[in-house]
Formats: sequence, C-alpha cells, structure tokens
Amino acid sequence: MAERSTNTDPPGLDTVKEFKVQPVLDGKTAPGFLKIKGKTVTCEDPNKMAAQGTQHPHVLCKERLNTHQHYWEVAETKKQALQKLQSWYVGVCTSTTAESKVKLDLTPENGYWILQYKKGTGFSTNAESTALTVTTDVKILGVYLDCSTFNLTVPQQTISELDSSVILPCQLYPHLNAESYRIQWHRVDEDETTVLLYEGQEVKEANAAPQYRGRASLVGDLTKGDVSLKLENLTLADRGVYVCFVKSETWYERARGTLDMTVVGSIPVMSYMEASDKQMNVTCESDGWSTRPTLTWRDKLGVDIKDSHAPEYIIDAAGLVIVRSWIMVSASTSEWISCSVYLSDQEMRESRMLPKIPRIDTVTPDTSGPWKAAFITVLILALLCLGLLFLAYKKGRISISKKDIGVRPECTGTEGDGKDTNREETVPLKVARRVPFKPKPQMAERSTNTDPPETSEKSTTTEAQIIRIPGLDTVKGYKVEPTLDDKTAPGFLKVKGKSVTCKDPDKMAAQGTQHPHVLCKERLNSHQHYWEVMDNKIAMNMQALQKWQSWYVGVCTTKAAASKVKLPLTPENGYWVLQYQKGTGFSTNAESTALSVTTDFKVLGVYLDCDKHTLSFYSASDKSHICTLFNIPPLKTFIPVVCPGVKDGDSMYIGIT
Repeated sequence: MAERSTNTDPPGLDTVKEFKVQPVLDGKTAPGFLKIKGKTVTCEDPNKMAAQGTQHPHVLCKERLNTHQHYWEVAETKKQALQKLQSWYVGVCTSTTAESKVKLDLTPENGYWILQYKKGTGFSTNAESTALTVTTDVKILGVYLDCSTFNLTVPQQTISELDSSVILPCQLYPHLNAESYRIQWHRVDEDETTVLLYEGQEVKEANAAPQYRGRASLVGDLTKGDVSLKLENLTLADRGVYVCFVKSETWYERARGTLDMTVVGSIPVMSYMEASDKQMNVTCESDGWSTRPTLTWRDKLGVDIKDSHAPEYIIDAAGLVIVRSWIMVSASTSEWISCSVYLSDQEMRESRMLPKIPRIDTVTPDTSGPWKAAFITVLILALLCLGLLFLAYKKGRISISKKDIGVRPECTGTEGDGKDTNREETVPLKVARRVPFKPKPQMAERSTNTDPPETSEKSTTTEAQIIRIPGLDTVKGYKVEPTLDDKTAPGFLKVKGKSVTCKDPDKMAAQGTQHPHVLCKERLNSHQHYWEVMDNKIAMNMQALQKWQSWYVGVCTTKAAASKVKLPLTPENGYWVLQYQKGTGFSTNAESTALSVTTDFKVLGVYLDCDKHTLSFYSASDKSHICTLFNIPPLKTFIPVVCPGVKDGDSMYIGIT
C-alpha cells in the first residue's frame, strides 16, 4: 500500500484551481426523494426519504477520475454559508461502490471518502472521528483530488531458490518522468538499511549497504515512472519489508511491500541400527530448509507414528535449517516406515525404508561319524595352504599393494574393456553424513518412491554413504530434449536448431573474452534429467567423438551463466564438465587425472540427478558408464552446456537418439 506525504504545505488554492473540472450530476443515480435540476440537487421531500431508507441521500456525477489532478467546487445556491445548513456531505467514492446494490456504510473500507457537516457537531471526515476546527464561515467548498500516487507490489510467486533474482515493481501513476527525482530503496529495520540510492540522475553505489552493492539495480523505464528494483543473488537475509521512496522538488511518496522466500530442503536421509533384541533405532535427517519444517513418521498404512523423538533443529552457516529425529521401532522383515519433511504450502520430501535386523543362521557341525574325519581333513588342508602362501610372501613371490585397497576417486569410471551394458555400480562417497550413534548404522538409499523398496542399501561403516549409479536403460527413462539458446552463443559459434558449430576459429581468438560454448534454455533444479550429445551427421556417417580435436559437455549454474567475466571452468566457479582433447583423452574439470575409456563411441549420454547431487556420463553406443561427478551442490539451478570445440568445423547435436 502506498503512503502519500509532502515535504511542504499542501498546494495553495490558486495552484489547485489550475486543475478545475465541471462535474455533471447524473440524475439516474439520484434516489426518488432528491430532485436534480442542471447542476443543483435538492431534497424536497424528507418524508419520502425516510420511506426509501435503502438508499443514501446523495447523487453521483458522470465523470470517472483515475489519473492526474482534478478540482471542483460545491456551494449553496443562495450563496449563504454552508454552516447554515442542517447537514450535508461531499467527497468521492469508487466505481465499485457506486455499482453496489446494497446500502453500505459511508466508510473508506467501503469505498467512500467524504467531508461531512452536521449542525451542532461541526465538520469531520469519515476517515477520523475527531471533529475538524473551522473558524470561518464557508460559502464555497473547493474539492481537490490528486490521483498522482503510485503503488508497490511484491511478486506473488514463492521465491524458492537461493542465488536467483527478483524484481520488486514500483510504478508512478500517472507515468511521470522520474529521471530527475530522488529514488531510494531501503529495508524496514533499525538502521533503514539502504539497498539502492538514485540521485542526480545516477545510482550512488557507495551509499548502498555493502551487502547490496553490485546486487541491486533499477530496471524500469524512468521516463515512464517505472522505478522497479531488481535484486540478484538472493540470500535468506534478503527476506523482509522493503520501502520504495520517490521525491521530487515539491513532494515525496513512499510504498512498502514484503519479500518472502521459501527454500525446500533435501530428501531425508534415513539410517538405522540394532538397539536391542527385536528393536531398531531409526534416524531421519534433512537439511537446506529456509524455515523450520514439519517432520512426520508414518507406518505402512500411512498412519502417523506418535511415539517419536521430538525433532531437533540446527541452523547451518548459510542460515538454512537442518532437522533430525529418531524413533524406536520393532524389527520387521516386511513392514516399512516413512519419514516426511515439509512446509505447509510447499513440496513434501519423503524417504522410506525397511528396518530389518540381519540374521545369520548358525549350524553346529556334527563331529561324530564320517563328518568328523571330513572336518579334520579340510582343516589340515586349509592350514597347509596358508603356510605355503606365507612362505611365498616371505620369499617375495607375492606382493600386496596399498593401491589395491583404496576407494574410487570422486569421479569414477568403468574399468576394463568398458563392456558393461546396464550394470548398476555402488560407489562410496568420500564425505559421509555424521551419525549421532555409536553402533555402526546401515544406510538406506534416498528415495521418493511411493512403493517400498525391496531391500535397504547397507553399509557396515559410518565413513561412507552408498550411492547407486543406475545403468543407461534406467536413466533413459528421464530423457529431456534440451533447446540451444542462440542468445548465449559467442559470435564465432553458429547455432542452427539443435546443432552448434565453430565456423570461424580466427574470430574465436579475437573474442577471447567468451568461452566457446552455448547454453540451453532449460533450467534444471529438481528430479532427474537425461540427454545426449553426438556428431550431427546422419547415422551411417556419424563419427566417434574421439575423432574430434576437442570438446566439452556438462552443466553450469545460473549464477555462472550470468557472469560477465570469463571465469575458469571449475566447480568452484559453477561448472561441471566432461572434456576431451586429442592426444590427451578424457578428463573432468573436477580432477586432473585422465579417464580410461577404451572404446570409441558416437553418442554421449549425460544424466543429472538433482536429488542425489550427481552428474554421470555414459557411452550410449555400448551402454557403458564413463564417469560420475559427485557433490553437485544442492539448491542450485543448472543449465546444460555444449562446446563443439574450435578446431573441427563440424556440428555437435544435442537431443535424444
């Protein structure tokens, strides 16, 4: 809602008379007890008025006023003082109020703003109950309506992504030229923190609070009175009330609105361990929430489980909320439980698991009869084998390398001949979530499936969480058709439909301030997505991607895409890519180690899992897995990136075969 103020006295009568109009009484709006004659109105039959008590004793004018300024006058036909009359009122009402068929109270809430007079009580307005002090007789009442106000509205959509941007509209009505005005946006806090100051026809960057410098700008057309604010790289600290302030030489106006931001957290991670015989301790944890979410446990029938530990809330370094809870349940081989985390009006995050105590059946050997002789024979042979192995090791004929014991690196590739067709790999992450219990838990895979999983992923160590890498046939179920955005391509790249080519390497060298890639129009921030990149020739002539001189494919964040500076292609700067260089081979920008890819392939599959924070690459030609990048950051929006190289002159195509 806008608030009007002036920094001088209200305009004088001589000034407002410049905006004079001649309203025309509309006889069709007058009740039966009022008589209209030209520009005069009279109540000639008060008794009839009492009989028609469903109508107010006033008449409307034909004019409809919604912009600029307007002045008109009201007087008694005999020119006597208006205080001589018993009662009257003058003002304005909205068109909605005028169309109402119900007799509403004469209040601002109902669309009336009036000055009223009553003998013995004096002057007052319907906006305040306090009587006005008028010391002189008034023969002519001047009425001045100034419609030149403005409103500030805050976007109704929920801002649910950190590092995104928002525009807070602020518009002058009528559309006055605001180039010479003073425009200030500030927060409603103890210090009235300045977000942006425009004065002397320029933005005063130094006057803005440090946290807003470089993030706030005016994006509207000032010549048309649009003083809207754009705020980029949003953080949780940006939530709150904002004030738009505009000042001319003779007046100033302000309006305020609230910017809200709701960030949905991660899919819950569930873990469990044996607490006692037939009892399991199940823990659920989710992070990345903007406000405290609700955490609910449910059984297989969807009924809430009440006897759970009260949720624990922790604020992380970014101001986001981590929630965790635990519950004791009876071990079962068939009944699953679920953990749901949600805000009242946002998407729910849910995981399910089967808490099952692993049971190992033991067999006590029968040491009588023939079994006794067999058992002794096997034991002797085993001891002889161990002895021979020990002697061979001592003589140096057998060696054990520590390399054979290590875990896979962060980017993992298929070993051997790459003939794995659709095998699922399980890869341990280097960094695991801390588990607040001493026993070694068994980790459940993150899941949002509505059906209970057949088995729970297990880990006998608290040092790693198990992440499953799906096969190509599985990820193809999440296929999308990205569209190249030619507006993001530098001048030396040519975009045609779904293909991109570097036609002029010399021009690329001259424009070294831009990366040789093009972005797609899609913005991906949740669920799973699969697409493919290949040579643009027809199928029979399509060459292997290893025949190219160089190229890279992957994703970047919206923040990286918006950067005006050519930043190195690193994860720290918001890029995750698989790259190829003739003579060097395959590698990722996350590691310097070359990847082992033993077979040529014509189609590269790219799979982004926003829920598990992974980016995987496949050879779609033989369905083998090439590499997976872990630790793709949550709460980000990603854009597919394609670089066709600058030495080949061939077109690279993005889509689905």
